[in-house]
Amino acid sequence: MKSILTALEKLGLAQKLALGFGLCLLVTLGLGVHYLRMQSRINNDLLAGYSSDLLGISDAKDVLIHFSQRGRALRQAILAKDQSNRELGLKLVADAQLGLDRSLRALRPRIVRDENRRNMAQFDAALAAYDEPFRRALEHLRQGGVDQARMIVSDPVFQEHSQAANDALARIAQVKEDG
Repeated sequence: MKSILTALEKLGLAQKLALGFGLCLLVTLGLGVHYLRMQSRINNDLLAGYSSDLLGISDAKDVLIHFSQRGRALRQAILAKDQSNRELGLKLVADAQLGLDRSLRALRPRIVRDENRRNMAQFDAALAAYDEPFRRALEHLRQGGVDQARMIVSDPVFQEHSQAANDALARIAQVKEDG
């Protein structure tokens, strides 16, 4: 350490100033690189969170759409005047079910807030309670039991479960929109 100080003492004023200025530039450059990397990381985190919320809103609304389409297609199949229209309604149910499953798979990883986890749990419970009679109504339709399917779909409890699932999905989308 003494040899460094001795060497510095022997340097001329211009060299000492240049060395001091160079060290200041080096420290400034190091801090600048550090803060640029930190800013980039923060920017990436913000973009990831923002895109997660935007995609989550889109996914939640897709789930809402497919859930509604599935119920509407079932009612269309029940109200069909002939077997060919009933088959078309059942195909629409199957298509909506595929879309619902795909949208739910996309939505689940984007549920990060505790409030939305609770909303998703409520949706899952309502969907489970709704799906059992929904599947029974589909089976009745496939076997020609239109009246039994109509009774299931017109049951107020069935409709309450549908509304509860719909409301939970709407709350998920609202929480994501509110950010």
